[in-house]
Amino acid sequence: MFLEQWQRIALVPAPAGDEAGRAALIAQFAREAGADHVEIDRVGNVIAIVEGSGERDLSFLATMDDLDSVAAHRRASDRIEVDGDRLIGPCSQTTSSDATGLGLIRFAAHGERRFRRLTIAFVLGEETGLTGVRALVEDRGDRL
Repeated sequence: MFLEQWQRIALVPAPAGDEAGRAALIAQFAREAGADHVEIDRVGNVIAIVEGSGERDLSFLATMDDLDSVAAHRRASDRIEVDGDRLIGPCSQTTSSDATGLGLIRFAAHGERRFRRLTIAFVLGEETGLTGVRALVEDRGDRL
């Protein structure tokens, strides 16, 4: 399941400014993984939260956007293959933090939840001025 979801994410080109398709898919996967709350914020970041019973807040940051050149390679080929325990093809590297974030949601949602709140932020605009991170800090900096 993990590699198949990662493959589906990588198949959606997401150059800066055009991350909405990837964001919608990641939000869907985050809900399916067991996040207690999932939203797409005012700039297009996906914010997934898993509530716990501990005292400490935890955060994980993943990036959604591709360099334009990577997105162009992705559009030119649907060849993204699962090879054993690896994903090979355009966008497989740039989407690895997204797959890791979804795995973290699944692990945390079905574990002991020894944290107060786990926030996983899948941000956009990392390649073009940190748009997503800036909005995340401005809107949620005190909760990260």
